[in-house]
Amino acid sequence: MSGRTANYRDDKDVISCQAYMETSQDPITGISQTSDRSWARVTTIFNNSKNSSYADHGQRSLQCRYSDIEAGVKRLVHSIKHVESQNPSGASEQTIVSNA
Repeated sequence: MSGRTANYRDDKDVISCQAYMETSQDPITGISQTSDRSWARVTTIFNNSKNSSYADHGQRSLQCRYSDIEAGVKRLVHSIKHVESQNPSGASEQTIVSNA
């Protein structure tokens, strides 16, 4: 991931992903809102959900961090698909992910 992640920790990454999912999966507003409005909601949800000892993060900061997370997830999914395409007989999900 990016070298500029000092302001983020795993628990903050989880909160930011949960805020993104909550916003993007909202059946009322999820598909009809602009990107800017969507990220404004993510930012509000994140800042209201995080540990009070953490500083608030701005919209651009969350967008950049989520972009880094998304890139890592895409690489992992690609690796998992590659391992699965080799048809490892009897391999569990855990083994496939470990081999990815």
